[in-house]
Amino acid sequence: MFRLITVDAGSIRFDECAVSEMLNRACRRGGGLWIEGVACGKNQVRFIGSERPASMGTPCYRLSLVGQELEAELRMRYDAGFRTVAVFPLEDELWILTERCLSDADADENLRTDE
Repeated sequence: MFRLITVDAGSIRFDECAVSEMLNRACRRGGGLWIEGVACGKNQVRFIGSERPASMGTPCYRLSLVGQELEAELRMRYDAGFRTVAVFPLEDELWILTERCLSDADADENLRTDE
């Protein structure tokens, strides 16, 4: 299975948490997807997904704006147990997509409850 998830770049800049949650839901539906990369255009970001390996567990994805030097951001996320999926530019900002595999119970707790 192969799937492209296309998101408006402005949506990421406006509410990266909501876009992260949308990616998580999209990846949990059906047989389950695993985001393997990101392709950026001027106004759109495409997340490249493929069938998730059964041994992988449930991934939890987070988009984050780079707030300091890239190397420090990557190290901080790595030390917290996150894998860097992609680093990409949006206008004059740099963004990171990270992934952490969770148990199914932990993955359900990560979703917002105010929706």
